[in-house]
Amino acid sequence: MTELTELTAVRLLDGYRKGEWSPVEATRAALERAEAIQPEVNAFVRLTGEDALERARESEERWRRGEPRGCWTGCRSR
Repeated sequence: MTELTELTAVRLLDGYRKGEWSPVEATRAALERAEAIQPEVNAFVRLTGEDALERARESEERWRRGEPRGCWTGCRSR
């Protein structure tokens, strides 16, 4: 499988709809990537992983019910 961190938002959302992966998996992948590159790029003051995962779990449940909050739910840019 392609790395979730390499997917476009459109492809990521398509995967959510199809059940190929979840917002939780995508969030974990993004957090792992951020932690891996931090020593080299020093781009993050802090990562709020637990908060991000909590929100991803909420989003995942909405996707599971077929009720995403909006067309971009699960693809937060901040």
